[in-house]
Parts: sequence; structure tokens; C-alpha cells
Amino acid sequence: MHQYVNPRYASRAFACAMHSEHHHSMNLMRIRQAKGLSQRDLAEMVDMNQSTIQRAEQSHPSAKLATYQACADALEVSLCDIFCEDRSSIEGIILRTFRKIPSEKQEKVLSLLELLHAEDAEKDPGTHPTDHR
Repeated sequence: MHQYVNPRYASRAFACAMHSEHHHSMNLMRIRQAKGLSQRDLAEMVDMNQSTIQRAEQSHPSAKLATYQACADALEVSLCDIFCEDRSSIEGIILRTFRKIPSEKQEKVLSLLELLHAEDAEKDPGTHPTDHR
């Protein structure tokens, strides 16, 4: 269920939520490193101090949502990619790219991926192609 947060207290609510998050759920550092950037590089890209990026990567309670959004924009990922622990960065890129493909072509892309998976399954019989349709 969606909970309403008064905008006046949103930053405090965000800080409380971040304080309760596990550090491993933050992907900011992993995404930054995957793109070959240092904290200083990212800080320059978002016009912030390196210490601000460091606090964000460490899920420090003082880290602001605006910092995460600016980093997400600069790294060309979604805010969900930064907080989500379900996907690797390459999976996120694939998903975002797939969503940009016209729906009539998405089925062809899915078929191609399944074909690649089937080829790998032939090489390694321990894997099985999955039907997603």
C-alpha cells in the first residue's frame, strides 16, 4: 500500500528509510565502478563534492535523495537500479534497451535471446531454456 509522506518531512522520512537499509543493497558504487569512474569523476559530473558521493555510496543517513537522483541521471541508470539488488548492471541496461524497442519487435528480440540460451544449453546440458511466453 502506498504511504503518503508530507513533502515537508520527505527528506527526514528518506533519511530514516536509508538508515534502515543494508549497505549491500546500494548499487551506486558498483554501477560507478562498472562504468570506470572514480568517486571524483562522478562528483564532477554531478557538480558535488567527492565526500557527498562517498556518503551516498555508504548509505549514510545524511545522504539526500537528490544526490542519488543526480548520480542516477549522470550514470544513465534509474533510481531503482541504484537501490535494487535484484539485477546486475548489465541486466538493467538490457531491460532499459528492451523497453525502448517497439513492442512488435520485442518478441523477435526475446526469440533471439532464447536461441542464444538454447545454444548454451546444448554446450552445457545442465542448463535448460526457459519459455517466457
